[in-house]
Order: sequence, then C-alpha cells, then structure tokens
Amino acid sequence: MGLLSAGSISRIIRSKTLLVFKEVYIEQAVAQGLPFHRIFFGHVFKNVLPPTLSILNHSLTSMISGSVMVEKIFSIPGIGMLTLKALDSKDVILLAGIVFYLASFICIINFITDSICISLDRRGTSEIYR
Repeated sequence: MGLLSAGSISRIIRSKTLLVFKEVYIEQAVAQGLPFHRIFFGHVFKNVLPPTLSILNHSLTSMISGSVMVEKIFSIPGIGMLTLKALDSKDVILLAGIVFYLASFICIINFITDSICISLDRRGTSEIYR
C-alpha cells in the first residue's frame, strides 16, 4: 500500500530540497565553509520537513481507508475485515465504534503532524504561544 504513494512523496522531497538549495542563505552558508551535513540538517531539512509531513499525513490516512480492500483481497484479519463483517451483519454499534476509533486515530495523527510542523516553522503561530 505504501508503494503507491512512495513515488509522489520522493518527487515532492526532491523538488522541495532543490528549491531550498537555491536559496540565498544556503549559498551564503556554503560560501562561509560550513560542512554539508550541517547545512543540510540545520537549514534544508528543517524547511523540507513540513511539506513532506503533510504529504505523509495524507498518504497515511489514505492507507488506513485502503486497508479494507487489501484485507478483503488477501483475507488478512484486521479492522477492515471487522468492518465488512459488521456491515454484513448490520451491526450498527460495532460500525459506530470502528468509525469512532478510526476517526480518533486520524485526528491524533493530524494533531501530531500539525504540532511538528508548528515547532519547525514558528511563523504561523501568534505571539501568545511563543
């Protein structure tokens, strides 16, 4: 399931990295003689990570929804098969529990992703939170 999104994620990482490497402050850091690993992890990685995390977040939530099909095709027991069994038996309570569980899991993933993005790029926060 992860192979489908791996290509788009790698293209986005590559394009964002190339855009950041063309910035003036990177050229200045190279001219000052900073080592490559310090430039990459100190400046480039910090600016490439937020869009990459956003795409990974979207891909992860898509994989959660696509797991039902994979579990059905390969007969893997999991939450997708449980959902299909609950649909077949018209068990509304179990379906509500599964939807609540998946929705809360996705909300937690979104919260963690947003927290990491805010901690990396503080421009979007107000002065109260600093």
